[in-house]
Amino acid sequence: MRAARRGPRVDRAVSAALLTAYVALRDGDRVGFFGFDSHPRVSSNTVSGPRAFATLQRVAAEIDYSTAETNYTFALATLATGLHRRSLIVIFTEFADTISAELMLSALGPLLKRHLVLFIVLRDEDLEDFAAADPRGPDDVVRAVTAASSSASASS
Repeated sequence: MRAARRGPRVDRAVSAALLTAYVALRDGDRVGFFGFDSHPRVSSNTVSGPRAFATLQRVAAEIDYSTAETNYTFALATLATGLHRRSLIVIFTEFADTISAELMLSALGPLLKRHLVLFIVLRDEDLEDFAAADPRGPDDVVRAVTAASSSASASS
C-alpha cells in the first residue's frame, strides 16, 4: 500500500484547477470557475491577468465535499448558457460507474459544437490499493473483489 496520500481527490482537483488557472492568467487568457454536483454550486465571471488569481482562489475555497449525485445534464446546460465565447472547458471528475460516464458524455453534446472539452479523470487510489493488496483473510478477499469490480466498472 502507498504510505502517504496527497489528500482527498476534490482537494487535488481544486489545486490542479487553480494551478491551471494561474498559468492561463499569466499567459493572458481569461479564466472562470464553475463547480457542481446535483446542481451548480460555485461560479465566477471570467477574469484576466495574474492579479485576478485571488478572485479564483476565493471562488475555489467555496468548493466543498458533497455526497449528492452529480447531475451532469443540468450543470453542463447551465454552463453552456453562460459561455459567450469559444472556450476550453477543463472538467475534473471521477466516474462512479459507466452510467454516470454515459450521462456526462450525452450532456456534452451541445458544448462540443462550439467548445473544446478536456477531461481530467481522477483515480481512486484507495480502491486500487484494496484491489492490489495481498489478502490475509476472508474479509480481505471480499474487499479486494469489491474494489476490483468497482475499479473496473469505473474505468470501463
